[in-house]
Amino acid sequence: MIKSKYTPYSLRHFYASVLIDSRMNLKRIQTLMGHRNIETTLNTYGHLIERAEAAAEDKGGMLSVISQNPCGESVANPL
Repeated sequence: MIKSKYTPYSLRHFYASVLIDSRMNLKRIQTLMGHRNIETTLNTYGHLIERAEAAAEDKGGMLSVISQNPCGESVANPL
């Protein structure tokens, strides 16, 4: 008998990760995953949400620019 490389659970987890990477609304993800409570979604996929947020900051969003060069620093420390 041939054993499948992926389980239904791993495919489900992959689907959720794609939704999170696409920045889909968490309430929508909750509905699509069939979770009764948002806590279930956050507890199950929280690590993926944190990773997606960190990746978005690394891409140079406004918050990452501010955190790299806080207001006043360039004025207080002339070139």
